[in-house]
Formats: sequence, C-alpha cells, structure tokens
Amino acid sequence: MHRCRPQSSEGTPGQERLHRSRRPGEANRRDQAGGEAASAWTEAEFTLHADCRNFLCARRIFLQDGEMTSAGRSLAHVSSSDGDASSRVRAILAAVRPLAAEYYALTGKPLGVTGEIAEFAAAECLGLELTVARTAGYDAVRQSASGPVRIQIKGRALTDGASRSQRIGRIKLDSACDTVLLVLLDAATLEPKEMWEAPFSSVTTRLAEPGSRARNERGALSVSDFKCLRGASRVWPPTSGHQ
Repeated sequence: MHRCRPQSSEGTPGQERLHRSRRPGEANRRDQAGGEAASAWTEAEFTLHADCRNFLCARRIFLQDGEMTSAGRSLAHVSSSDGDASSRVRAILAAVRPLAAEYYALTGKPLGVTGEIAEFAAAECLGLELTVARTAGYDAVRQSASGPVRIQIKGRALTDGASRSQRIGRIKLDSACDTVLLVLLDAATLEPKEMWEAPFSSVTTRLAEPGSRARNERGALSVSDFKCLRGASRVWPPTSGHQ
C-alpha cells in the first residue's frame, strides 16, 4: 500500500517550483524590494504548505486504510473490538486531530474529518458497531435486548462560549434508523465533550414543524434544539444514574 510521507517545511515541492520559476537576478530584486518582511512571509508560506500537505497525507492514509482492512471492510466498519485496526485508527486520528484543530482555529472552517472522528469516538465511548461505508440511513448499530438499534451519527465541533444556535449537519429524513446521536467535539482538540441521543421519531417531528427554513428545507437543528427534543438524553459522559 502506498504511503504518503509528510513533508517538512524545508524543501517542499512548492518551494522547489518557486525556486525553479525565478529568472536570474529575480531573487535578488525581490529581496531588495521586500527585505526581511518578504523572507519571513515566504518562510511562513512554506510552513503552511507543509502543514496542509501533512494533513492531506494523514487523511489519505485514513481513507486508504479503511479500504484495506483484512476483512475487506471500510475503516468506518472497524469496531473497538478489532485490536490492531483500532490501534492503527487511533494513531491516525492522533496525527490528524491537531492539524485539523489548528486549521479550524486559523480559518473557522473544518477540514472534513469531523464526521469520521465523531463516529469513531462514539464507537469507542459507547461500544457501538459502525457500519460499512455508504450504508443507507444509519452509521452504527447498538445491540440491545430487544434487537439491534440503528443509529445515525452527527458530529459538531464547538468552541468555548459558542452560540447555542449553532447547527448540526443535515439529518436524513428518509433514513431507516431508530435514533440520532449527536457527538459534540471540542474545537480546540477535536476530542469528544458530550454525546446526546434522541429518538428518530422526535427528530422528524421537530423538523416538520413550521417556522424555520433551516429545519424545514435543510433538515438542520441547532445544538440546543436537539438537546430539548422529546426523549433526548445525554448518554456520554454517563450521568450518575447510568454508569
């Protein structure tokens, strides 16, 4: 399997192309015009390029490993009982988390791994069995005395003092699932903070209520709205009565 080797901030492909593209004397003219400020900016540019490349490499490994598990499953299907694969996933997430969190802090935009991190955190913390990739309608299963419970998982990264009206991603209304699990992550670290679960029937009822385009057209609830749904409860960290 091809591995993508992270690049250091020195000698990146972008830096090599920049040096090759300069005509004779161009570097001297630029240094004279920009002085130390130009040199500092260029160094920062190369560092950012390397950090972004490292993140993309880690994410590519994350996806590649998902398609090459011994049972032919995707990474999303690795459960916490699969020792070697689970350890590998934890190592990959440990590399991805700080880069994704730093990018979010700098830009206010996610790097596209919040969903994967939320799903794996839910599997580890709650003992869920994650489904194969692209399973229609739900992301995980919980085995119960009355049979399997199908769960749709939504992840949201929150900053300290974040607005209570922050919205979670689109909830699929045509899903064959039983509950929706909201995984709240610390935006500074992308570690789990809380997990809330609500019956799917309560979610669909709330989304159908008039008065909000976000709810009615985009299938999106705010974090505070989700917590107030009928039957919603915090499932992690466990309360004293559910340990």
